Amino acid sequence: GQARSLAHYENFRPFHESFHRFVESSSITPFTYQTRNRALHSALVMTLRYLCQHLTKNNYAAKMGENQFEEHRIRGELLQRLKSACIGSSVEHKLSKHLQKLSCAWLDKAKECSSRNRALVYSGAENKKDADRLLKSPESSKSGLWDTLHSMRNVEENTTVRGGQIEMKLRLSELLRYSGVGSIVRHDDNSLYVVKDISKWKWAGSRSSHVLRYVDQISRHPKIDGRRLIKPPVSEGKDGHESSISAMKFPRWRVCAKCGLMHSPRFKEEKCSDRECDGRLEQIKWVLVHRSGFLADVDWHYMAHKENPEICPRNEDKAYLQLTQKDGKRIVKCKKCGQQDWKPTMYFGKMTWQQPWIQIAAEEEEMEQMAEVMPIGDSRMYVPDCHRALVIPPESRILRGTVVDRLYRTTDDQKRMNDAHSGLGQRSMVRRIASEYGCSVEDINDARLKIENGYPLYDNPLPPSSSMWLEEYKALRNPIPDLKENEDLVTRHKTIEWEELIRENRRKGEINPVISLVDCLVSVERLRMISVFTGFRREAFRHRALRRGTLKRAKLVPPNILGVGDDLPAVELYGEGIFFTLREAILEEWIQFTLSKRENSDLDKFLNNISLAQSNYDEAPGTPKFVFCHSLSHLIIRQLERKCGYPSSSLQERIYCDQDGESIAGILIFVAVPDRHGSLGGLMQFAEPKKFYRLISEALEKVQWCSFDPVCSNSQNRKFEQLNGAACHA
Repeated sequence: GQARSLAHYENFRPFHESFHRFVESSSITPFTYQTRNRALHSALVMTLRYLCQHLTKNNYAAKMGENQFEEHRIRGELLQRLKSACIGSSVEHKLSKHLQKLSCAWLDKAKECSSRNRALVYSGAENKKDADRLLKSPESSKSGLWDTLHSMRNVEENTTVRGGQIEMKLRLSELLRYSGVGSIVRHDDNSLYVVKDISKWKWAGSRSSHVLRYVDQISRHPKIDGRRLIKPPVSEGKDGHESSISAMKFPRWRVCAKCGLMHSPRFKEEKCSDRECDGRLEQIKWVLVHRSGFLADVDWHYMAHKENPEICPRNEDKAYLQLTQKDGKRIVKCKKCGQQDWKPTMYFGKMTWQQPWIQIAAEEEEMEQMAEVMPIGDSRMYVPDCHRALVIPPESRILRGTVVDRLYRTTDDQKRMNDAHSGLGQRSMVRRIASEYGCSVEDINDARLKIENGYPLYDNPLPPSSSMWLEEYKALRNPIPDLKENEDLVTRHKTIEWEELIRENRRKGEINPVISLVDCLVSVERLRMISVFTGFRREAFRHRALRRGTLKRAKLVPPNILGVGDDLPAVELYGEGIFFTLREAILEEWIQFTLSKRENSDLDKFLNNISLAQSNYDEAPGTPKFVFCHSLSHLIIRQLERKCGYPSSSLQERIYCDQDGESIAGILIFVAVPDRHGSLGGLMQFAEPKKFYRLISEALEKVQWCSFDPVCSNSQNRKFEQLNGAACHA
């Protein structure tokens, strides 16, 4: 049959098993806590407002409780409608409890406004100083009882990249990875721009107002070294201030798409200078890359005349170099003297700048080192270095939305009060800020006192920075007492139910030995992760060094290349996950058995290759235990992709393996998005013991057959730079 029909036939089962990927996430998990937290209050307000006559107008929100019988009746009808769409008594109980909690919060807010002689409106009170709002947009700086989204989708904030007269939009997560400082990004018109360092970025308002809070533990990590973590500029600036990322057009040399004639940056026309050709000019897709992080245009005249440079003088005012091919190989040819060549390496040059936008030459020692000519799309040209860490107790336990929290995060408001020149002026400023916050003067004064006394940590000792991975493991492994749903790390332990399920299946003789390895099972209902961009590398000559076994990491270039300031760009990610640990005794016994059955030299070589290729791992790779944990994690991720509605690229992992001298083995599989409300609960539901048991059983069953066998077992892993210390994704 036709190739297309054959492909449909062969791929029908995988497509059918993953059909749910094309369905909105909120329709897959409509009653999880995350989904309810986003939308249930909207349903309640909408129903009561339109069916209760005393709550219809915008300024009638304060009349909540005046007709409790009618309100209770309509709330009951809403609950019955919701129950008709859900399955399970536990879900019905949670819905009823959540609706009751929301109604009480609305009633308490109405009573508070009445006692303070303030109006309570549903929305639209941006300019009313004597009114509080029930609903507010998450982007609004004004206070309100509930953040109300315009969409159930995860909408990530964008930043504006400006280069000359052009603008382009980038998501913040892209800016902190492969489109960050020093990278080359492509505009819609196919032109290329290099992103400048953060000293050239523009924030709306003061920089200090964008500093991330409650991240002191993460800031103490050796990679961050106490520097401030700051959110990148977002497209919509506050108070009309411009907010943007600066970029410049690069490479500056251009080539005719028709005849290959090369034009220097001095040539400003858009058409080829050869009148007989009249082709369109486009940027050359090759650049010069140095392992110290430098980036520059290739010296094309030197490349063509390297063998005999004295014969033909340099003249960048005219186009005389041509990019062409000879015997199937790329060459640069001089049309004046006829010399031609293509050299993949050359010296960086005395007059070459470190970066296209920084007019500082390289050090003399670095000029003597070779640089590599690379195509723009080469992955070695730009390797971002990002550090990620979970926010754990005590910082994860700080409640958001309180007066002290808002004042602590808004340093501009603190400065306004502290800069008041007199006691009268300071009291006036306190009253103004209290009005903006919708609280009393006493609340503001109490918040100021708490901040002066060391809020939020109050001098409580933090764990040593070197043990962050171990502290994360302990925070996930051990129950958190008196846990509240709105904390930044919410875990529900399922270990007791899991052990009962294991004992039951063991009596029936229906258990896989690998499943019995799972010791502790935890549903991570909410997590907050900080992703920090610590710099980038340019891995020139990486392949050559790997082949010779002399690989060393290229120099890390910080986001502020000139070293002015201590800020690092960072974004907050919110999500959910599944955490489980493995029984150490059984795992160690299996490892020793495996080592005794294999050729130690082959295994050592394999593990050494992983360490060379993945030397930036924080999880300590290169051990059999790590390879086992990482492989098991990938198997479960592949199975979750079929089950939970997230593609495998959205699912992430953290492997906790033998940290700080302690023998541990734990796996966190999670999804995290740059949205304050987090993901929609589609992943954490698989931490229920019965669902997790089926999940891991099916994952182990599918691994019995692999479409890539026997290629893996017979290969010599020559291209071991592609290894990641886990099973493949075939």
